[in-house]
Amino acid sequence: MLPDLNSALESCENELLKTYYVSQEARSSASSPRTIGKLAGSPKALEDVDAARPAKWQGFKEPLRLMLQIFQGLSEKNEDFWFRATPYFAKLEYAAGTGILRAEYDLPQGWLCESIVAGTTCGDLPFFSETRRTATVTVERASTLWMMDAEKWAKIQREEPEVAWELQRMALKLTSQHMTLVTSYILTMAG
Repeated sequence: MLPDLNSALESCENELLKTYYVSQEARSSASSPRTIGKLAGSPKALEDVDAARPAKWQGFKEPLRLMLQIFQGLSEKNEDFWFRATPYFAKLEYAAGTGILRAEYDLPQGWLCESIVAGTTCGDLPFFSETRRTATVTVERASTLWMMDAEKWAKIQREEPEVAWELQRMALKLTSQHMTLVTSYILTMAG
C-alpha cells in the first residue's frame, strides 16, 4: 500500500518501464546487435539502471552510459558525439546506493511531489531557460549525481556548440514528456 495516488501511479509506471526496457532491449539485440534500440524516453526511469542498459554500453564510464540510456530514442547522436559532453559534468556523490531524489513543487495551484529515480534527469527547464526553480529537490536515498553548472554550460556552448545545442534539445524533449505526464496526473485528479 502506498500513501497516495501519486506514489501508486509512480510505482506502477516504474514497474511498467522495467518490463518495457527489458523487452525492447531483447528485441533490439535479437534483430540487430549493433543498433541502439528505439526506446521511448521518459522523465521517470528504472530503479535498476544497469538492467536497462544494452550490454554494449557496459564498457563505457559514467556519465556517458547514463546519457546514452536517457537519450536513447530521442537523439540520433551516437556515443562518440555524447562523449564530447562528459567533461562538462561533475560527479556528486551522496554515498553508495540506488539513489532516489524527491522533488516537491509548491505551486499556486497546489502541492505536488514526485520521486526522481536513478537514470533520469531533473532541473532541466529552469536551468536551460534561466528561470526561477519551481521545485525543491532533496536526496531521499544515497545517490550519485552528474551535474552541469552554469559555468560548465557556458563553457560547452563556447567549446562544443553542436553538443550544447543537442543537449538543450534533449532537455526540451524530456521536459515536454514530463509536462505531459504531470498534465495527465492533474487531469486524473480533477476528473
